[in-house]
Amino acid sequence: MKIYLAGSIAGGREFEKSIKLISDILEKMGHVIVTKDNVVNNNDKTKSKKLLSVRKYIVKRDLNWLKNSDLFIAEVSTYSHGVGYEHRCAEELKKPILLLRHGSLTKETYSAFLDGHSYDKLSFSFYDSNNIKKILERFIKKYER
Repeated sequence: MKIYLAGSIAGGREFEKSIKLISDILEKMGHVIVTKDNVVNNNDKTKSKKLLSVRKYIVKRDLNWLKNSDLFIAEVSTYSHGVGYEHRCAEELKKPILLLRHGSLTKETYSAFLDGHSYDKLSFSFYDSNNIKKILERFIKKYER
């Protein structure tokens, strides 16, 4: 399956290792991460200011990736305007959505949009390195064709 993997870029990279782990697990399962070069190992992207024309191109490109993906998976431990926007677009496109928040944050306040939704194709889960593979397998199995 083609998977749109999202995670905070400009908002902070504290969970970048987790995003890489998620990406690696999904690829080992045989899936294609259409956003890999964008969301994994991209610290340089957070430091450079881009012209408006480049930023418009990025939005157009990413929305095209999203339209052509089978699933939307996002690491949402760090607040991100971009990931929230992508999440909403995925819902409008009727994509299955998995939102993942690191287990170290279970006692921290988080957005009601993570688990207060009524969208029937949206799953939310806390994860850690011990359970992430099982969470991903369960989610993907639910939507495999």
